[in-house]
Amino acid sequence: ISYEDLIKEEQIVVSLTKDGYIKRVPLDTFKTQNRGGKGVIGVKSREEDEASDIFSGTTHDLFLFFTNEGNLLKKKGYEIPLASRTSKGTHLNNLLNLTEGETVSTTITLKSLDIDGYFVMVTKKGLIKRSEIREYNTSLRKRGLKAITLTEGDDLSFVMTTDGNKDIMLVTAMGMAVRYQETLVRCIGKNGQGSRSMLLSHDDNIAAVLAIDSDEDPSILVVTELGKGKKTSASEYRSTAGRTVKGQRTINQSKREKTGKIVAALAMKDT
Repeated sequence: ISYEDLIKEEQIVVSLTKDGYIKRVPLDTFKTQNRGGKGVIGVKSREEDEASDIFSGTTHDLFLFFTNEGNLLKKKGYEIPLASRTSKGTHLNNLLNLTEGETVSTTITLKSLDIDGYFVMVTKKGLIKRSEIREYNTSLRKRGLKAITLTEGDDLSFVMTTDGNKDIMLVTAMGMAVRYQETLVRCIGKNGQGSRSMLLSHDDNIAAVLAIDSDEDPSILVVTELGKGKKTSASEYRSTAGRTVKGQRTINQSKREKTGKIVAALAMKDT
């Protein structure tokens, strides 16, 4: 009998703040309310802090933490400190063995690492790496596992899971975008560095990465730092020349002083 066998499996909500505080609370802490209800406080933080992410799972699920330095650390749901609904939680440095300046860039919840599928990782400077999820089904050291090898000055910014049949779409801060099949990215082992995802100008970086079903054509909403938004069909960004392209322009950057750089993108289905 393992320690985990003694832990009741229950639904939990895990919240993370921008200053790095994390906590879990039982899902039933949040009661269902009627439309127009006020809601309840989910995270009580300091004035200068704010909630950055919230995700659900169970106490037996694996919570995978990918850091900006390319490391992967994992915790079971029950290992994340339990806290009250209004408390700020525990700092990540007390839960994960992070180095100075290292932060969590992406959190993914899975039942197990022994499953079919792929991790697709993209760095700020545009390197992309695709590896089988099972590649990471190893016992992690206290410092975690190196998920991707980074060049100096680069950060791991985005990680997602795919089934091997998705289209990958990348959007840059300066307004360029490209969409191509994920199979164009060669699958490599966990120690690899990855390859170029698209051609970036020297002052540009990846602002968003999306995984889209190959047979679907959703609308892509891009949002800029000055609050401007634009919706365009995803089919307009399909690449016929593979990954080594600059992509198509998503927004008129000649008026950048009015729009600002792109900070987020979202795939949405029209109804």
